[in-house]
Amino acid sequence: MSTEFLAERDRDVAARVSKGMNNLKIADELVLSLCTVEGHIENFRAKLGFGSRAQVATRWTTQKPPVS
Repeated sequence: MSTEFLAERDRDVAARVSKGMNNLKIADELVLSLCTVEGHIENFRAKLGFGSRAQVATRWTTQKPPVS
């Protein structure tokens, strides 16, 4: 499944999830609110049909999608 249809910020957050970062650390690094990070995670999980962060991390690590 392609990840090119994800919003740039969704890809930014997903890349950090794949590195094992927690939501608060992601929020701090990207200068976003915790609620915004949680929203991005829900967006890309729904778009990709994933049920867990582990699935996101595995996909991102093996597919190595482009991250701006």
